[in-house]
Amino acid sequence: MYYVYRISSSYDGFIPKVIPTRIEENRYLTYNWVQYYDQVERGDIVFTYFTGKNVVPGIYLIAKIVEVNRASKKAKGKVLSYNCETPLINKEEFNQLKDKVFTRPRGSVFVVPPILYPLF
Repeated sequence: MYYVYRISSSYDGFIPKVIPTRIEENRYLTYNWVQYYDQVERGDIVFTYFTGKNVVPGIYLIAKIVEVNRASKKAKGKVLSYNCETPLINKEEFNQLKDKVFTRPRGSVFVVPPILYPLF
């Protein structure tokens, strides 16, 4: 399945410019999820949507989940693509999709409806 992980960059300092410092062994990223974590499985694709102060909202990182640790609520993703400067999906395109993606009032991990797969 495809997911969008929405992170408020101002909350923990994870802004697009620091993506390279969060990538382990030049290939992997560890996610620390609490809410909706039980839905994410090995093989799923996660698009990380950054928002917050001094960040142009958008998807800057795409990873495929390769390891899930339910006890620690962590997942490891193999990084497929990222950009530290500009979103991978431009803001205008994503703004047309986000009402169909961000369907929950709270939380940070959202299921991408299968009908939108080709757009991601």
